[in-house]
Amino acid sequence: MGTQGRELRRHFLREYLESDLVAPGVDQHAGAAIVLGALLTPGILLPLLLSFKYGVPWWSAIEREGASWEDKLLFVLLAMIASGFVSLAAWDALQPARRDRLVLGPLPLRPGVIVRAQVASLAALVLAVNVASMGAGPVLFALVMVSGSSTATWSGVARTMAGHAAACLMAGAWVFLCAVSTNAVLFNVLGAASFRRAGSVLRVIGAAGLAGLFLSLPLLIGRVEALVAAPPWWAAWAPPLWFLGVWEYVAGHGDAWWTRLAWRGVWSTSTLAVVALCGLVLGYARRLGGQNTVSRPAAAGGQGIRRLLRSRVLIGSGIGTAGARACFAFSLQTLTRSAPHRLIVGAILGAGLACAALVLAQGARGATAPRGDDGPAILAVQHILTLSIAVGIRIAAAFPAELPASWVFSFLSTGRVNEWILGVKRAASWAGVLPVILLTWPLTAVRFGVAAATIHAIVGFVASACWIGVLFIGVTKAPFSSTLEAGRGGPKARWALYFVAFLSFIYVLVRVEAAAMGSTSGRLALAAGSAVVYAAIRGLERIMARTPRPPRFDDGDDWDFQSLDLSR
Repeated sequence: MGTQGRELRRHFLREYLESDLVAPGVDQHAGAAIVLGALLTPGILLPLLLSFKYGVPWWSAIEREGASWEDKLLFVLLAMIASGFVSLAAWDALQPARRDRLVLGPLPLRPGVIVRAQVASLAALVLAVNVASMGAGPVLFALVMVSGSSTATWSGVARTMAGHAAACLMAGAWVFLCAVSTNAVLFNVLGAASFRRAGSVLRVIGAAGLAGLFLSLPLLIGRVEALVAAPPWWAAWAPPLWFLGVWEYVAGHGDAWWTRLAWRGVWSTSTLAVVALCGLVLGYARRLGGQNTVSRPAAAGGQGIRRLLRSRVLIGSGIGTAGARACFAFSLQTLTRSAPHRLIVGAILGAGLACAALVLAQGARGATAPRGDDGPAILAVQHILTLSIAVGIRIAAAFPAELPASWVFSFLSTGRVNEWILGVKRAASWAGVLPVILLTWPLTAVRFGVAAATIHAIVGFVASACWIGVLFIGVTKAPFSSTLEAGRGGPKARWALYFVAFLSFIYVLVRVEAAAMGSTSGRLALAAGSAVVYAAIRGLERIMARTPRPPRFDDGDDWDFQSLDLSR
């Protein structure tokens, strides 16, 4: 049984680390190495950046401790965010997959062996992620904190290191156990079919929330000292403050309030561990016990999309040729039914929501000043969110829905990848951008009126068509079906230029709109200009769609050999 347990632990751990989205036969541990490097970076860079802050020699111990709360909370929140993203990525693997039921079910294995192996692999994963997210932070940050102090002792430094490690490990474990507990409870209460649907929605919401939380960190950590000085009632129920209390308690700096928060974090983490373990045991017993049942064939999905594809409305709306319409339908299917793609778009949209919230908050503060106006901030919300949707779909298009889907594109056409890209652009515009514009329309209508909001919606749709076209410049890989090798296809240098250009474009466009909204002639000029620009975009797309261009179905570049001139 010991050998079986070890093999099962390796099997479950490989399920977390491996992905069907990358090219077969490629060393998939390269992707894990990239993620590990990203996790290690904050623990090394942040203490070095904070060394300038704590080099002040005239601070008292109390002043130094109060100034450190926001930095400690930053480390805790980064650990929680890292663990949250890993939890969402491993969501589907927390319950036994169909192949596990078919293979492990008939084997002479006790359910306890399988559950213990699953729990051990989960513990190894969360421990590795939390340790990596801390990096050298516990050692470096403790040394940085006392760099300007003349009263620090080695025992105090050691307790600060221990508090850092305990707080970050417990915070990451708490988030991971929340995900496991939620996963197990949903599966046992809803059943397999409803669990998949509810889990898909929760993953998108979770990814959006984590991305928004990451971008909101500067705003949150800047208010910690004032929050602790006069804590409101809800502060005692904020999980990040629980683990900040753990840090203070272990480091020996905790008063009664910090101690109460620390024990609340300990008890909540222990309770979640019990719930997660019981849920995993019950879920595995149910699934492995039913491996011999005859499963009903799943109903064919996407019937509404297929009817829409054959409708005259779609053909007449300018989606394009038959190949573009087919890729349009395939893109809709992928974006609405594929969990990884929904997760990518949700994370980018969450970042956009956080940026929009910050812009609105800044606009609200500016409106209270003399001659202040929150109009540009309200106008910018739509553009920020539509840009987020466009970037999310552009990134998601590089990930395959299923690798065998490439044969569909090979059969569909020969040498017209621009025709396929046109279908993805239409899916991004009609299924991604248009709903966002409709949802943000009431906000603009309340502030500027119905007519101005309608003009703003038209301008936003045309502007989104512009940056969707820019984002897909130079794309030659078949969308949603090409292999993705770990370590390749990463951010290019032009993405930094895109970011600056898009921000500048939004700033100028918002100022132009705000100036034109005050008059009827200005609104008509915006509408006419938008029509001209959109007609030019459509004409350029038709020309590009007719241009023969061979597609690629993999990351076939050999940059690692060419750098050594070994490809000759």
